[in-house]
This record gives sequence, structure tokens and C-alpha cells, in this order.
Amino acid sequence: MKKSQQYYVFFMCFLGMMLAALSTSYRGFFVPTYKMEFGITNTHMGMIISIAQISSMIFSYFGGKYCLRIGPKRLIALGYLMNAGAIALVITANSWPLLFIGYCGMSSGTALMVLALNNMLPTVTIFSQAVIMNFGHGIFGFGSTLYQKGLGWYLTNELNWRLLFMGSIFIFLASAVMVWFSPGEPTDDHRSHKSSLIHKKLSYAILFALTFYVTSEFLLGTWVINYFQEGYGYTPSRASFYSTLFFGTFTVGRLLGGFIFHRIPRLNGIIAFSSLAVATLLIGQVVGGSMLIAIGVSGIFYSVIYPTTMTVIIDTYGNDGAYFIGLTAIGTASGVFAMNLIFGYFNDLLGVQNTFYLVPFTMFLSLLGYIFAKKEYAHVKKARLAN
Repeated sequence: MKKSQQYYVFFMCFLGMMLAALSTSYRGFFVPTYKMEFGITNTHMGMIISIAQISSMIFSYFGGKYCLRIGPKRLIALGYLMNAGAIALVITANSWPLLFIGYCGMSSGTALMVLALNNMLPTVTIFSQAVIMNFGHGIFGFGSTLYQKGLGWYLTNELNWRLLFMGSIFIFLASAVMVWFSPGEPTDDHRSHKSSLIHKKLSYAILFALTFYVTSEFLLGTWVINYFQEGYGYTPSRASFYSTLFFGTFTVGRLLGGFIFHRIPRLNGIIAFSSLAVATLLIGQVVGGSMLIAIGVSGIFYSVIYPTTMTVIIDTYGNDGAYFIGLTAIGTASGVFAMNLIFGYFNDLLGVQNTFYLVPFTMFLSLLGYIFAKKEYAHVKKARLAN
């Protein structure tokens, strides 16, 4: 691609990550609001979130399978349209089943967006892959930070959440039109190739590690507001401080992390950051008080893990990257599905403070997966050099 086209592709990715962050914030930040509005418990909310992941898993798998045939930008536009329709349904919902359908639509639409964006970002060669992937995903964190703070202010001032959702429908629709008819989508000469799972031990290790990483990040991002409101009796504004801090440090880490990982072995860095994420979460939860801030600071350690793993996948699988990313979506959605059911049920059974220990636990499992992946990745690189 020409340099001007690369900048345009990056702009589309920028827009996509901002809108993915908006949809994710709607699903996580408004959990207490949904419970109050529709008269449902933590267990029911956990069930809604979990089943939405099945829908997300299905769309991610088929999106990855047909990404090269359809084209990434059309998948992004389809994700925008699904989000617009789902948000419209949530606005008009007068019962929790309709909320459930709308929630599934937002989750699935966002899954298509993120999958396509992960396949578009590597085509931008202005910087190294590690830099561009972390910076691109840093935009997601930047958007999430702004939304967490803005939504906290919005709810504290007792403004109508349905009116806010209505305004965002037009943003998604306009973005879908702009992306669908945009020029300059990168071409691919392998649209008809059949993908297969290669380097099986490494594949299983990455699948395991990513499943529990995404589960941990998802649990933290989705339930953190509920954790501080129910566990500590904080107001939405005060609770949003910690989620804002998490997404703020998350953003800083992604914006700068690529420059760090450009200079060090990627899996070594992932293992180090995963260990620090577990440590900061446990410090915040065990010590409590002023050290609760450590939960927010953990965002900087979460930040670089996913996009850096994407660069490992692309380096390993090449043109099969979209297919493998689709496979990882099955694992991650399954993990999120199971853990959200457990999380919601345990919130009601054991209390939100005790249940929140599942967040560092799942992150620890991810760390174990990355340690094994590092060993297998070394074998793969050695075999390539030998050939």
C-alpha cells in the first residue's frame, strides 16, 4: 500500500477501536444500571454476559474463517450495524429478555470489529508490528478511559441512559457507511486457501494463555464498577475513578508498550507483565484501603499482553493469522462464558469482594500458559532456522 493509504487504514482502525471501546463500556459500566432497571440479580446478569459470549464466539469464528473473502473493512462495517441495531433494542427494551438479545448483539458486533481490526493493523508498516499493534490497541484503552470518566459523570448527574444510547446509534450508522464505501482496503492473494492448525503445542499454549488472559481482563473491566459499588458502597462517580484509572494506565501501557517490546523478547515481556498484573491485583484486594488503587494501576500490566500476543500469532501463522485468531475467539469466549456464570453466581453466594479473587486467579492461569508458550515458541524458531 501507498503511505497515504496506510494512514487512511490506520484512521479506520483508530475509529474502530474507539467504537469498540464504546460498546464494551456500555456492556460493562451499566451492569448496576441494568440490574436496577430490569430487576435482575448478579446471577442473572452473569448469565446474560456469559451467553452473550457464545454469540460472540460464533461470530468471531466465522468472521476469522471468512475474513479474507469478505474483507476486513466490510466486517468492521457489519459490526457497526450490529451494534446500532442492538443498542436500539436495548433502548426500547421493557424486559430482561430483550436486554439479553441486545446485549448479545453488542457483544457479537464488537467481536467482528476487533477481529477485523486485528487483521488490518499489521498491514500498516509505518512502524514495527509491535509498535503499531500496541499503539492501535492503546486507542481502545484511550477510548475506554474517556468513556469511564464521562459515563461516571453522566450517571452521577442522574441523566437518562437511554437518551445517551440513542445518540450513539447515529455514530455507529454513520461510521458503517463511511467504512463500507471507503477505498484502499488492503488486498490479499490467499482468499481461497484452506487454513489449518500448525505448531500444535504452541497453538494450544497460546489458546490456553489467551483464554484466561481475556477472561481476566473481561471480568475486571465488566465487574469492577459493581465491585466498588456493592463491595464498598461507593457512588457511581467514585467507583468510576478506579475503572478510569485502570483504563487510563491500560492506555498508557499500550501507547508506550510497543516501543519497549520492540527491544526485548516478546514472550519474556509478556510473562513479566502478567506476573506484575497478578501481584498488583492481589495487593489491592488483600491490603484494601488506600492500596485499592493498585487494582487500577494493574491496567498498565494488562495492556501489552493481548496486542503483543497478536504479533506472535502473525509472526507464526502468517496468512493463517485470521483463521487462528478466530480459533482463539472460541477459547476466550468459552472461558468468559464459564467464568461469568460462576462470577455472577458467586457474587450472590459469597459476596462481591470474595468473588473478585477470580480475577487474579484467571490471570495466574494465563501466566502459566505463556510460560509454556515461550518454551514451544523457542522450538518453532529453532526449527525455522534449521530449515
